Amino acid sequence: MGAGVQIMAIKKCGYLRQIAEGAKSITSTLKDAILGAQKSVYSPTFQKGRIVVSQSGSGQAGSFQMAGTGNDWTQDNIFGLLEEFLQMVEAADPVLFPDDSDPAHTEALRAQIAGNIMNGNVPQGVRQTQGDFTLINIPVFGTGMSV
Repeated sequence: MGAGVQIMAIKKCGYLRQIAEGAKSITSTLKDAILGAQKSVYSPTFQKGRIVVSQSGSGQAGSFQMAGTGNDWTQDNIFGLLEEFLQMVEAADPVLFPDDSDPAHTEALRAQIAGNIMNGNVPQGVRQTQGDFTLINIPVFGTGMSV
């Protein structure tokens, strides 16, 4: 597991707690509550890769949100954070931590996920490095040739 979305673990846990409390108040599953929160972040401009903060002059001028140091709570980070939560709900043991809208089970599942977050056990996105190694001269023994 890796770092996941770059938001402090304690803040992630607080955000998850508020979603779980909302789920318990309407007897919804935690997964449905997280999906609802993620759906609210998935705006039409976000779908197009732009996050509009404000517009003026009938749309002639606008400002867009940019990620950067000290700006953890971007729409992009929240969307990713909610996806982390969904992956952790789906990875949880359904027998020990059922997501069945029972408030006690929701709280147990939230506590288990929060524990994973605090211990750094969060889903890791694809991290791949590609390199060009064609100029490495590896001798092939017995043929007198190099690869």
